Amino acid sequence: MPTLFLLLSAGILITAQPDGLPGRDTVVVCPKDFLPELQPWLTHRTGQGHRFAYVSNLHSADEIRRQVRQVAREGDLKAIVLIGDAPASESLDGSLRGRLVPTAMVDFECQIAGFREGRYATDSWYADLDDDRLPDVAVGRWPVKNREQLATVVQKTLRYERQDASGVWRRQVNLVAGLGGFGPLIDGAVETATRRVLTDNLPASYATTVTYASRQSPYCPDWTAFRPTTLRRFNEGCLFWVYVGHGHVHQLDHIPVGGQRQPILGLPDVDRLRAGAGCPIALFLSCLSASFAQPKDCLGESMLCSEGGPVAVIGGTEVTMPYGMAVLGTELMEQVFDHQRPSLGEVVLRAKQQMVAPEGRDETRTMLDTMAAALSPDPTRLSDELWEHVQMFQLLGDPLLRLPYPRPVTLVAPQRARAGEIITVEGTASIAGTCVLELICRRDRLRTAETGIGQPTVSAAQAANQTYELSNDPCYASTSLVVPAGPFSTALEVPREAHGPCHVRAFVEGPPGGGRDFGLGAADVFIAQ
Repeated sequence: MPTLFLLLSAGILITAQPDGLPGRDTVVVCPKDFLPELQPWLTHRTGQGHRFAYVSNLHSADEIRRQVRQVAREGDLKAIVLIGDAPASESLDGSLRGRLVPTAMVDFECQIAGFREGRYATDSWYADLDDDRLPDVAVGRWPVKNREQLATVVQKTLRYERQDASGVWRRQVNLVAGLGGFGPLIDGAVETATRRVLTDNLPASYATTVTYASRQSPYCPDWTAFRPTTLRRFNEGCLFWVYVGHGHVHQLDHIPVGGQRQPILGLPDVDRLRAGAGCPIALFLSCLSASFAQPKDCLGESMLCSEGGPVAVIGGTEVTMPYGMAVLGTELMEQVFDHQRPSLGEVVLRAKQQMVAPEGRDETRTMLDTMAAALSPDPTRLSDELWEHVQMFQLLGDPLLRLPYPRPVTLVAPQRARAGEIITVEGTASIAGTCVLELICRRDRLRTAETGIGQPTVSAAQAANQTYELSNDPCYASTSLVVPAGPFSTALEVPREAHGPCHVRAFVEGPPGGGRDFGLGAADVFIAQ
């Protein structure tokens, strides 16, 4: 039996490392009964160079935190991994308590009578090493209740990193949005901010889809197809699957279908999740979707523990607010697409730190701050709202999860072209493989002039579904070619219907068995009629 396994079986915290040896970079809190299922993950992470300290889950939250800080004094701590669900109450029998890991309960600061009262659960408290309420290291929880669930999340995590994960899912971000219901002014402002945060700020080389439950939007399928479409967008595989809107512990917001109200997604849909190779990271910018300290599993943890569900979930444990969620979404996207942080835990950590940083705010963040000050009933509490969301949003998943980032593809295209002509696109790829080169309209525009409104009639429903598909297909033209690791050149015909601001976009996939490497690149081009 491996030494690491024996040490964890003893349920002890390893004492300080001998002089001259590197300190531990990861604290693991895990029930002893779960060790056989955890061993493949330990072996995998040890092979990547991680060094572990172990803390028994049978301690109180205060004692676990004290021992985490003891390890942190070595100077190398980067992450905390909590393995086990959180107790919904302190009155539990011993057999169940032995499989759980306590969480911290924190009082609300921005209280709203009837909605935000009492306390909320947070694991960020463990990662705060200096009592300033801000996490200093990454933290994540696998909220599993038994060995079978742990085996499932471990295998999904290892498959995510080890497999030859081919497919365009690695460049795909799928956004699902519910109805706001706050009134036309606030709903319109939130929609504008959400689109800018989660789609306009993404690099042009990434693909996006939007599924929006407003019949006034071209991104709305017929409502009878909304729930199946939500599932389809998850199951087709993507890097991130993002939901924005109202949420509840066991389901997302409702929409009216056939005279009834149906949830956009709920616990009965979990068994229908089939993401497979393109297993996404699920981001819930909604209330309660990651409320893991409940008697019954919340939607986020149920999805995480499902074989076909997400590899990780980011969400709030209680009632959340639009401004805090919008700022978090902005900072998460920046950490992934601008800074390319190597692990998911570091993405979440740096995003939280940047949420409350007084400096370094870009144009999008300034827009969100200005909008929130104008719309908030109490603008003086906006800072408190951000600090609260820093603690309330949790990573359910492995904080050491390594994200798939592209190798650069440099593209050179004419700055201006005419519809109907053939243009030459030159590029330089970092890897050899099959290149899919596309001419696409800019993300803030539609390729088609259709903006049909889905009404509750058969013909209107068909038109709405057609408009939805066209609105999520920005591609005017596409060609495929084999490229070397180096310069390449190809011709691309501009269709006569192409017009306005566009991009040429490249996706390069290595040969089968070539590992996780892929390439992305884009260049701007304006198409004149």
